Amino acid sequence: MSANRSRISRPGTLADVAQNSSSLEEFGYNLRDWQHEIRDKWRGKEDFARRIRTAPTLLQEKFPEGNIADAYLAAYALWLADRIGVPRVQWAKEEKRKARSPWFSGFKRASLLRDTPAHFIERNLFTIPDASFLGRKLSWTNGSDENNLARSVRNKTRLPQEGLAQLLGVGLGTIRNWEQGRIEPKGAAATLLRLLDKRPELLEELKHA
Repeated sequence: MSANRSRISRPGTLADVAQNSSSLEEFGYNLRDWQHEIRDKWRGKEDFARRIRTAPTLLQEKFPEGNIADAYLAAYALWLADRIGVPRVQWAKEEKRKARSPWFSGFKRASLLRDTPAHFIERNLFTIPDASFLGRKLSWTNGSDENNLARSVRNKTRLPQEGLAQLLGVGLGTIRNWEQGRIEPKGAAATLLRLLDKRPELLEELKHA
C-alpha cells in the first residue's frame, strides 16, 4: 500500500484531497499527503491561498462519514488561513459543511472541549488540528510576541512556562500548544492573559490572591 501511494502524485489543493477520497481512511491519508506537499513545496502565502481557494466536492455524498470530512476540511481551511494570514475562503462557511452531530477525535472529551479551536467547535468538531508541517511558516502570525498572547505575557512578566501554567490552572502542554499556535486560549484563561498583557504589574497581586 505505502509503495503504491509513493508513486501517486500528492494532492496539491484541498479540493484535490476531497476529489481523491472515497472513504474516511483515504481522506486521512490524502490530507496528510497534502500537508507534506505544502511542507516540501512552500512558495509563500499567495500560493497557499490558492491551494485552499477552490471549494472541495462534498464528501457526504461519497461515503457515510463524509459529513465529518466536509466539516473538518472547512474548519481546517479557516483555521490555517487565520494562522498563516491569508483571506478566509467563503466555501468553508457554508452550513452544509457542518457536522450534523458533535464529533470527538478522542476519548479525552474534557480536554477537547477546553482546547479545540473555535473554528472547529463552530462546525461541531472537537479535535486538535495539526499545523506542525508548516514549521516556522507560522511565525508570520502566531510566532511573534505581539500576536501570541501567552508568549507576550511570559516575556512581560518573566514567568517560565511552568509558572504561567500554574497561575492559570492549566497543563504545561496547553501553554506549549498556545505558544506554538496549535490552539488558542479561551474562557477565563484568555481573559486573564489579556489583562496581564495590558497590565503585567498585576502579576504580584494575582500570586497572593
